[in-house]
Amino acid sequence: QAYKIWSEGHHQLPSSRLLERQHKKRRCWDTKWNPSDNNKTNLVGSGYHGDGHFEYERDIVSFKVRHGTRALSLFNAKTQRQCLVFRSRHPLLTEEECRNVILEVDRYHKEKYDGKWGTVRKSSVNTTDVAVEDIPVLRNWLLELLHSRLYPMLSCTFPQLRDGSSIIDSGTGRCRMRVHDAFIVRYDKDDGSTLLPGHCDTSTMSFSIALNKKEEYNGGGTWFQALGNTLHGDTLSCEIGEAIAFAGPLRHGGQEITAGTRIILVLFLYVEDFPYGVYLNETSEPTGDETEENVKETEGYVVYKQTVDLVNVLEKTLVEQ
Repeated sequence: QAYKIWSEGHHQLPSSRLLERQHKKRRCWDTKWNPSDNNKTNLVGSGYHGDGHFEYERDIVSFKVRHGTRALSLFNAKTQRQCLVFRSRHPLLTEEECRNVILEVDRYHKEKYDGKWGTVRKSSVNTTDVAVEDIPVLRNWLLELLHSRLYPMLSCTFPQLRDGSSIIDSGTGRCRMRVHDAFIVRYDKDDGSTLLPGHCDTSTMSFSIALNKKEEYNGGGTWFQALGNTLHGDTLSCEIGEAIAFAGPLRHGGQEITAGTRIILVLFLYVEDFPYGVYLNETSEPTGDETEENVKETEGYVVYKQTVDLVNVLEKTLVEQ
């Protein structure tokens, strides 16, 4: 609904660069995927799961969260079996595919910004990243990756939502998943962007996919507060091309790297016509990993810049009125 309003706002106020960007992002990711357009960019590899088929026990490593974790409220408790974090047993992307994607990202920054990376987020620490939609050659690549591998993985790991529906429409067979945000993140010791503080994503499900080898950096990985028995939970790491899928409301962060460069693809995804906020807000009191004391221990913030800009515009409008 918010995207619809932003697009309508763009048509009413075409001079607003902020609304124009949101409108263009929706046009980019809501484009109907056509399998006949496969591999026009020559970026898509031929690794595991190119056929879109996943078997839970064979292909997925699952991780249970603590009892009372708020994000459990989004899914059918029986089918989810208290698991909200999943890692692929095999790479979803080939090494060649990952290398080619990084080459395109580097080419984009050299042509546009003299090789310097920027950020699309605001955070309490230094962050370095780029929105995938800003790099035209990567748009079709990601659309194919989503429909051929990532959405099938989500269908396997999150089989039923809280309202009894699934991410595949039972009547039409159409996938209901939509991209909220997609960006490539670089953690680099030299430029000071070495970690990401604890936060929750604005998504129903999220992905973190490794685009380079673990031997190219020290440290790193994604920690989830709801895993394990300690305050900071457990940290999961991936080798190049492997993916971690998880419920977006889980509190998590990027562990610090102490040397080298770590590059990942991050996706925030939502389910069309699923009342995510309603179910999440049913759990009114923080529980499990989200107690006020625990959150303070891992405090920090990270938020998408466009979200901050939109809120500022709304606040300014209310003041003027």
